Amino acid sequence: MGIPTSDPCEFMKWRLDMAGKEGDSFYLSVRYGMTEPNTNGFHNGGTERRIQGKYSIEAGKASAQSSRIYYFNSADLAAPLILVELENGIFHFADKTFALLVGNGGWGYVLNKASL
Repeated sequence: MGIPTSDPCEFMKWRLDMAGKEGDSFYLSVRYGMTEPNTNGFHNGGTERRIQGKYSIEAGKASAQSSRIYYFNSADLAAPLILVELENGIFHFADKTFALLVGNGGWGYVLNKASL
């Protein structure tokens, strides 16, 4: 994501917008930082990064054969972001071998589709 290692980061909130259809643009907003005690927000509002680029979709591979793989490419990213659509509107981050990333009590790697 290009977040400096010197930046404190306890959690992130993502918003991913895919414009149009495959091959069109995506817009990603990531806010990260330290927790504001007793809230679900960020201390001092956190830090926001905005990234835009193009995305493509491919039929599933390896452990996700029945799923669709989304690739998000941008000059602002060191490598493409890879998301696997597990079912309609449920996306999970994957590595370059298409293995799903494993979270813990503090980190999750699933995005849910929200209708606006």
